[in-house]
Amino acid sequence: MQQTHREYVKLGLFPWSVDSKPPVPIRQLWVTRLVDDCHHWQAALAAHYAAFYLAVWLYEPDFGRSQVVAGIAEKQAGYEQLFAEVAETDAPPFPAEYQRLPGVADLHWTAYAETTTCWPEDLLELDAWASKKPH
Repeated sequence: MQQTHREYVKLGLFPWSVDSKPPVPIRQLWVTRLVDDCHHWQAALAAHYAAFYLAVWLYEPDFGRSQVVAGIAEKQAGYEQLFAEVAETDAPPFPAEYQRLPGVADLHWTAYAETTTCWPEDLLELDAWASKKPH
């Protein structure tokens, strides 16, 4: 943390792929683990740093990208500005299958939109059909 100003732990979903969605009991097990790690990191970071970023990133539908992320110094600011917050009226609720898991109630849920920027040259490799799509 002292050198890179960030740390993260991603899920290992074998035998599922990162972009697949394992069964609910497996996802619940992993969310419990991520939340537990987050609480442990909270105590450790608070003992060493006055300010830091700490979050559980829960991806939907690409559940396998879910992770615990921490940042200090310039990484803290970067993480705090990484995602665009979704308007409350458009924000999905926290997934029901995770609401009763241990430690989840101690966290603050915020929905963010994730966007991927594509430049025209990124689309050159795609066929004519894809390049005509508005996205």
